[in-house]
Amino acid sequence: MKNFSQTCVSWWFATMVPVYKPLNTLAARENMRKRRIQSATLLVSMILTLISIIFDIVTIVTLSTLLSCANIFSLLISLWLNRRGHMELAWLQFFVVQSLNIFFIGHSLSIEDPRFMLWSFSPMILALASAAIFLSAWMIIGLAVSENLLLFWYFLVVRHNELIHLLSPSE
Repeated sequence: MKNFSQTCVSWWFATMVPVYKPLNTLAARENMRKRRIQSATLLVSMILTLISIIFDIVTIVTLSTLLSCANIFSLLISLWLNRRGHMELAWLQFFVVQSLNIFFIGHSLSIEDPRFMLWSFSPMILALASAAIFLSAWMIIGLAVSENLLLFWYFLVVRHNELIHLLSPSE
């Protein structure tokens, strides 16, 4: 079993993160390490999304299945960008799609019970914190501003009545 897992891991890294030139410098080795981390992260995300798709098909949830299929497509695009060497663009696309995915999940949870609305969007902050490891500061600031604008719009325009009801003293 150990040989099988080593073969799968070496195949994955050789396929998803090919080496085009020798890794002579520290920067080149660090870039390769980040690309391998990204490919492993994308693999885990893809496996979890495939499990989610199977669960959605069994429970007959069509909207969630469509969102999960779109998520798989975006993960494949991120893998392709990583394979081509566009690491920052692949990370940016990955984190934007994951933040939108978290937003849609939080929205679907808050429709059934509006109390979920107050805490279900906190995982978006975790996505930003993990993006700070791999992206430049300007990209992180842009992501944070766009997420805050999206959440302000959602809370103040789309779910205004529910938010006022939840924050009232009688509730």
